Amino acid sequence: MAGKVLIPINRPLLPASERLLPYLKRADEARYYTNYGQLEAELATRLAAHFGAEPGNLVLANSGTSAIIGAILAVAGRPAGKRRLCICPAYTFVATAVAAAACGYEPYFIDIDPVTWAADPGRLDQLPVIAEAGVVVAVAPYGRMVDVRAWNDFSGRHGVPVVIDAAGCFDSLDVAAIAQCSVPVAVSLHATKTFSTAEGGFVLCGSAEQARRVTRALNFGFFESRQSEGPSINGKLSEYHAAVGLAELDAWPSKRENFLRVARDYRAAAQLRGLENDLFSDCERASAYALYSAASPGHARRIALAFDENLIGSRLWYGLGLHRQPEFSACRHDSLAATDDLAARLIGLPLAVDMSRDDIGRVADVIAAA
Repeated sequence: MAGKVLIPINRPLLPASERLLPYLKRADEARYYTNYGQLEAELATRLAAHFGAEPGNLVLANSGTSAIIGAILAVAGRPAGKRRLCICPAYTFVATAVAAAACGYEPYFIDIDPVTWAADPGRLDQLPVIAEAGVVVAVAPYGRMVDVRAWNDFSGRHGVPVVIDAAGCFDSLDVAAIAQCSVPVAVSLHATKTFSTAEGGFVLCGSAEQARRVTRALNFGFFESRQSEGPSINGKLSEYHAAVGLAELDAWPSKRENFLRVARDYRAAAQLRGLENDLFSDCERASAYALYSAASPGHARRIALAFDENLIGSRLWYGLGLHRQPEFSACRHDSLAATDDLAARLIGLPLAVDMSRDDIGRVADVIAAA
């Protein structure tokens, strides 16, 4: 969208500089700025405690994409033999496929369930290419957590490692299920997410041994030695980004409640205008997303045009599907009828932690009028 936007699609709000200063001073005093410093260690420990997870089972990364890569390399390694495919849903953000390709896999796209917007592990049992799969990356769309146990069972049935890309699921992780399974879950801490280190991510694992493999994969193949012993990248979180995360965690209860307030205001605005069946906002968990499901692609285009005319930001967060991205258009895929239908209709609406009721009302008015 060109020109000034009165209500942008996203306005991240991270801790102010004065809240970061005590943590930055600690880094200066230690003269330690990366490579698993004291701030990174403290953030990992505090986040594990926040989730009620074992302290050694959470591994920080320098981005959500790096978190996916680290998880893939930890459980599947790089492709070998005939198992060169990474099976993943076509309806997801492009980072999912980018991470798979960075590990050396050829993405193979599958369709989603039209109700959950996620891939169904039960429907993959008869997938003809399952014998070519080296890894499956399941996706929790828009912070909607998927069934970790079902994916763990799928992995056991087929002997194919599974990773869950749960980028937006900071507030919706099924920690109890993760602890009982061998499926690592990657979460983004990007500025556009509810909880952020500005840029970062983490992997939550079911065991300390799996977490050690993820750590090694994110640290040049090193773990407690200077010997590179496995496939890897440099995916470590810096002390500067850890400082943002620690300051963010200090005030998380307040920030979380503000996200819930925005979701409730969206729900109320939708009900007032008769849009409640098609406008999605999570009033139980902090979410970075409010979404509207238009009746058709043409309806979605009319709404997007009305938003443009009213200087309101909107977005198809996952585009038209990964198979429509030029970089991945040559990848093989299953029938993608549900993806093709939903991707052109599900509109991302403006959302910020401090978004006003008046602005939410303006967004809902434009949808209702269109």
